[in-house]
Order: sequence, then C-alpha cells, then structure tokens
Amino acid sequence: MKTNEMWNLIFHQESHELFRHAFVTHISLRVKRSTTMHLFDGVYYYISPSFSSQRTSELSHALDINGATHAQSLDDKALTHFITNSNRFERWQDVVTREEAGELSVVTVRVISIRL
Repeated sequence: MKTNEMWNLIFHQESHELFRHAFVTHISLRVKRSTTMHLFDGVYYYISPSFSSQRTSELSHALDINGATHAQSLDDKALTHFITNSNRFERWQDVVTREEAGELSVVTVRVISIRL
C-alpha cells in the first residue's frame, strides 16, 4: 500500500469515527433534552371526596400532566399528599396521624371568591 493510500484510509477511518461520535453525541443530547423533570415527579396524591366531581377532575388533570400519580386510596403506602378543602373529613384522624409521623403532607385547597 502506498503512503498516500494509507493516509487516505486512516483519514477516512478517523472521519468516520468523528462522524459516528458526533452523531451519537447529537442523539444523546436530544434524548437528554426531551427527558424533562416534571414539577410533581414523585408525588402520589389522593383527593378528598369532599370536592365536587368537576373540581376533582380539574385537580387530577393539573397534577397528572405535571408528573403526579393518583393513589387509589388513603391506605396506599406510596401516598405522599392528601388534598382536601376541609379540616374535617372522613378518616381525618388517620390522615393527621400519618402527617404527624412525616409520612404524608396535607394540602388544603381553599376557594376564595371576591365580589366586586
């Protein structure tokens, strides 16, 4: 093999390797960019039945699209947040006990209307 042919072969292999590296880097950057952290990742919530079905649906939708997961019941061990619009509700004692133990956060949603 002549020296020029050998250099061309080496250059071709290095160019191919650089292209492959650039392509892989580009793909991995795209994957990293598309993997976004949602605001409520890791949140498992349960909404009190004291809300209307429409309000429950609205809250669930807002939480779900931002990465939260709906827990099936108050007894779900993964439950991290209980959402209510009242200080007293069915099984409130269980919720308070878990909140005091640091297992659960209670979020109280209040609706304030202002008449002008």
